[in-house]
Amino acid sequence: MLQQAPKVSIRSYKVFENAQAHTSDILNFVKGIEKAVEDGVDLILVTSNQQNGGWSSSYISNTLNDIIESENIPIVMPIGQTGGFFQISDGAAAKNVITVGAANNDGALGWSITIGDYETFYYNLEPLDLYFHSNLSYSKLSNCSKFSVDSGSDSEILIFSNTDNCSISEIKSAIKTTNFTNYFVVESEDNSNNVEYFMTGAYDSSEVAGGAYIEYEVGNKIINQLKNNQTEKISVTEGDDSYPFLASTKFTSNVQNYNSSFGPTLDLNLKPNIVAPGTFYFKDYDLLVSGSSLSASIVSAAIANYVSSLNSDDEHNEEWKDTILDRVTSSGTLIEYNNIIKSYENSISNPVIQGGGIIDIDLLVNKNYEIVQSYGVLNDSKHFNENFQFTLINNNNENSSDFEINYIDSVTLYAQSEDMSFNDYQMYRFPTEFNATSVASVEISVGSDNGSKSKRHMDMDMGDDGDSTGENGDDEGEEEEEEQIFSEQSYKSVKITLKAGESINVTISVTAPDFSSEESRIPIYGGYIQVTETETNHTSNVPFFGVESNMSELPVQTYDPFYWKKMWYPTHDPSYRYCEMWEDGSQLNQTDDWLQVYYDNRMGSQMIDVFVVEKDWNETDFKYPAVPGENKFIDRISGARGGNYPLLNVGRTNVTNDNQWDDWKDRKLANGDILKDGEYRIVLRILNHFVDDISDWNSWYYHVSPWFEVKMKETTTVLTTDSMGEVVTSSASSTVDSGKATSTGVVTSSGNSTTANVSSTENNAANVVDSRVSKFSILLATFISLII
Repeated sequence: MLQQAPKVSIRSYKVFENAQAHTSDILNFVKGIEKAVEDGVDLILVTSNQQNGGWSSSYISNTLNDIIESENIPIVMPIGQTGGFFQISDGAAAKNVITVGAANNDGALGWSITIGDYETFYYNLEPLDLYFHSNLSYSKLSNCSKFSVDSGSDSEILIFSNTDNCSISEIKSAIKTTNFTNYFVVESEDNSNNVEYFMTGAYDSSEVAGGAYIEYEVGNKIINQLKNNQTEKISVTEGDDSYPFLASTKFTSNVQNYNSSFGPTLDLNLKPNIVAPGTFYFKDYDLLVSGSSLSASIVSAAIANYVSSLNSDDEHNEEWKDTILDRVTSSGTLIEYNNIIKSYENSISNPVIQGGGIIDIDLLVNKNYEIVQSYGVLNDSKHFNENFQFTLINNNNENSSDFEINYIDSVTLYAQSEDMSFNDYQMYRFPTEFNATSVASVEISVGSDNGSKSKRHMDMDMGDDGDSTGENGDDEGEEEEEEQIFSEQSYKSVKITLKAGESINVTISVTAPDFSSEESRIPIYGGYIQVTETETNHTSNVPFFGVESNMSELPVQTYDPFYWKKMWYPTHDPSYRYCEMWEDGSQLNQTDDWLQVYYDNRMGSQMIDVFVVEKDWNETDFKYPAVPGENKFIDRISGARGGNYPLLNVGRTNVTNDNQWDDWKDRKLANGDILKDGEYRIVLRILNHFVDDISDWNSWYYHVSPWFEVKMKETTTVLTTDSMGEVVTSSASSTVDSGKATSTGVVTSSGNSTTANVSSTENNAANVVDSRVSKFSILLATFISLII
């Protein structure tokens, strides 16, 4: 696409050390961005990812927002590849960043291949020929003894549907009578158990190998093509040495990549803005690559293509940066979400999965209108909005344009199992149910952008049961005042005419669907307002979503109580690991002892705090802000995984039922000191969502550990000399109060602390800006800046 953007030049900025492609200091990352700004670039593509993101108020997000607003330089970022809702990479959650998700082609996404104890997913982009084309033959087992296909067939691979009552040995015997060495078993619609254990036995057998299991719905698509002699649409691709062949069909519809992260942000902004193809095969290198970083690169190239298409004397050429986020968001084609567990035909995915859809480059470059603001957020605890507004602008300065505005039903997202209630606060990685029957009620109103009423030709289509109450576009007819409410119960569409260069405000009022009887739901609904320019048939999809839940009342901690472990790695045998549960009176008395804190941060939090208190502390002793040495408060800990507490803008747990933990080694406190001997407890606090007052103890989930004792055993070495002046060393083991090493009762370590002043951090926690220096996970080695 860059070949179509002759005005573009590319600069690459390196932001981490040689051969260090996994982490980089955030400061280096920010310095790289600032250097690109200093060099006068017009667009920045960041191909980086921090898994534990999701907050638009994080340090990185705030930094990027500031650069976009102050320097007017658009920034494009991938949403990330962790999968699941609320899983946006840090920085990509920033409101002003153009955030890109990944999509693939239906049939090439891949399906579950079960071999023995292994389950894998292969996916590629249609129509890739990874290794070779091959002919497929379809057959069924007849009486569990033979296949109906001619054993002398020229086809190289057999695909068949299993007979439910056939035994493993019967299937093996039937296969051995054919000339096929590779085969696929299509799961039975009624019974897949026999298929699964057959595949296990078949693959492990030295007599019969080369089999793979294909999920029923995908397999049926392949079988139907075989029956209709559409074998030219089927390719066979060879995996690595560990896996057999995989079949792939070349369907043309795009679907959302199952492992692409989804929105919304944890503070309820719409992400992604758009999605783009995210899987590519580089034949020259025999390399299959996948990721939303590739998708972000495509969108950046599309933007460059659009900007290059602008004439140098076009007044919009200097203004494109002001509207590019909205233009990209409203330049997509709606696609389905290809769920790896069960697929649903004609299921348009929710906006928090695909934003405005998959990027339509023709629409981005050629549409002659703008939509600002290009998405809406409704009914959540942050904004309490029941409507959103966007402005439709006719960019044609010479002619008027006709537009039609429609509403697409919302789609409900469900938890992974209907047996699991969202009211139990189980947040799942993948949805498996879509329901388009419970839809939001939408009303559309239009008005001039300056708030005054004006005259305009307008049609209102009431559908089959109503009569139009507007004009038919006749210049001599009576004109209707534009400020009207059109309910979806009466009107199917709104038609308006905008004069050359004219704009109009469109207000969408939404009433959330009633989910009171659907406990398995994820409480996010959404839909689209479609805007179509009649003459060109260019259609933009304006996404909106709402949260049918008070997020401030949603517990952020699933398990109560969470648990603690005492860990011990003896120095003489590092391979030996001993751990035990904490209980009152547990003792740390070895230099190799440390405590391990387990918790399950299911919904993410803007602040997670872990601190040490005296043994007889209780919550009534806590005073805000907490001061070390006062009110039985010792200090916060310095974790091995999370760093110094408090942790700010923490993402939610990635995988269902997967605990988070932190190791507290060496009794190190956040200020770099070492905890002295004594009796203590540890307190975990997780801030709830959208709280009004963080100083209120009830605004936090908290748990207090059993009390434990620090009683370290140290070896004292005494140096003496004998009568000949030789040094004699004598050692004795004794219990030493390590607190006597300093006047404050704490042994000082040489560790560096990067945590800001605790009082200052807590006082500013309402805005929660992370001023600490932390680590930033990098997926690719560079980010790209475009000079246009």
